[in-house]
Amino acid sequence: MKNEEGVFGWVLIHLAQIGGHDGPPLSFVEPENAYLVTGIVKTEARTPVNGIGFAVTKGFDVNAPHTDATTDDEGRFYAYLPSTLTGTWNVGYVSVSCTSISMDANCNCKSGACGRVYPESVEINLPVNGELVFVWRLLNSPSEGEFCKQPCALYVFAGKPQGHRPCGSKRAHKVSC
Repeated sequence: MKNEEGVFGWVLIHLAQIGGHDGPPLSFVEPENAYLVTGIVKTEARTPVNGIGFAVTKGFDVNAPHTDATTDDEGRFYAYLPSTLTGTWNVGYVSVSCTSISMDANCNCKSGACGRVYPESVEINLPVNGELVFVWRLLNSPSEGEFCKQPCALYVFAGKPQGHRPCGSKRAHKVSC
């Protein structure tokens, strides 16, 4: 996909909204020369959890090479990395979207009980085989890592709240304060 600034990149088709297109049908192309990192998030009752954000990073520096992915309605995320990359990478939980089943209509944790994924992060070596598995657990108390309530903790995109980041998140994301 090419954005308005002329930058090319990969986009999961389920996340794209195509409007005003009057040409031939768009074709689905599986990226070549790319590693696919996949994972799934489910509750302990095995219910898929959508809207959970992950960052796949080489190290923990905010300027480190990375790609981001968000779970779909089946609780799965798909992250593509160029096949020229090697070494140990971290796949870590970084956010929850306002559209997640774990959030209410006002973008607050349902019943005041926030959750997080376990494990919070895993190390992988590229290429990775198989699907990573994460469990969404509700927190028993704010001391267990309840979402930050500071002004900059709420993600805002195009003027609409998008979700929260967990306290102590190692990845910085663009937020509106």
